[in-house]
Amino acid sequence: MTARKDAPHRRVPRLQVVVAGTGRDGTMSLARLIRDLAAANGRRWVSEHELYANHVCNLLACYHETGLELHRRALRDLLAQIPAHAVSGTTYQFALDLLLETHGPALKLIHLRRRDRAECIRSLAQIIHWRPAMAIHMTKEKCRRDLPEYTLRLAAFHFGETTRAAWERMSLEQRLGWHYDKTHRLIEEAAPRFAGYLRIDTEDLGRPSTVRRLARFLDPSWRRTCPPVHVNSREEWRRQAEFNESVRRKMLAFDG
Repeated sequence: MTARKDAPHRRVPRLQVVVAGTGRDGTMSLARLIRDLAAANGRRWVSEHELYANHVCNLLACYHETGLELHRRALRDLLAQIPAHAVSGTTYQFALDLLLETHGPALKLIHLRRRDRAECIRSLAQIIHWRPAMAIHMTKEKCRRDLPEYTLRLAAFHFGETTRAAWERMSLEQRLGWHYDKTHRLIEEAAPRFAGYLRIDTEDLGRPSTVRRLARFLDPSWRRTCPPVHVNSREEWRRQAEFNESVRRKMLAFDG
């Protein structure tokens, strides 16, 4: 079937901004805030949260575990086709080199960081309790492998920082502490290679001054702002505790 000549041409957005964080630090709120700011300034931006996230994690983990270049090539091809102006999530910090390689030096980086490390770890641990299959190598639970949510998270042994056996002996909190520190170290090391770098602390997301700072960073010509955004809070998850426990049970693998 050939396309009609009079059919409207849909333009694919060019990736301009990457937001990277640990998780439970406002990546979803920031994705929506970017979209709202663009709309306030008469622009229609596609701003996605965790786009291709599980694929990014699984391909990176497979590459580190096997050394097969085909996994890295597949990830590069995937990232090259991101149909968004901005992406925000908890896995992009591990693929910043490939994002620069595929989208060029004009790409901007937003570093989202929750100052309260201990609280960030506690919040991540609670989410992993409810969604263990989405955090393989972090969770201590045995999960079903046949789920679309099954996601291999990167761990210290992937980077040669410890052995797999030593990692298995670590508590969930210790593993998440490594994830927190590694995430922010990778972002800070990559920052000078991006066209622009902005750090936002989670605790400041609700400030109008933060919204103004973000608007100027995204586009210096943007003069209008919008209200702060706060979604996916811990309270929202707690209100759905019964549903979350049912999802958890479906993710766990039971012997026998």
